[in-house]
Amino acid sequence: GYSWLYLQTLQDAFATHNEPLINVLRIAMLILSILWVFQILKGRSHYPKWMAFFSPLALLVFMVLLYVFIPFIGQYLLPIAMNAAHFIIFALSLWTTRKLTNT
Repeated sequence: GYSWLYLQTLQDAFATHNEPLINVLRIAMLILSILWVFQILKGRSHYPKWMAFFSPLALLVFMVLLYVFIPFIGQYLLPIAMNAAHFIIFALSLWTTRKLTNT
């Protein structure tokens, strides 16, 4: 079988190559969050204006603040912050869409 050292070396190599991709994702998240807020506040989407407060960036910042100020909750949310942000956005999107289709 593979030795632990080999697997650790492989994981380190993956992390080294993965970091630039993560940075691209962070920049994309920033740009898309700004567009999200702009489009909603200008009325160019079907979202109500309050949805602008739930941009991906705002949700990520909120989870970091939870980690800093309420660490017993934040310690569980911070490692999954991106997934939690997407869950919240998709859940709210479904909820607001439900309201649109029932009118």
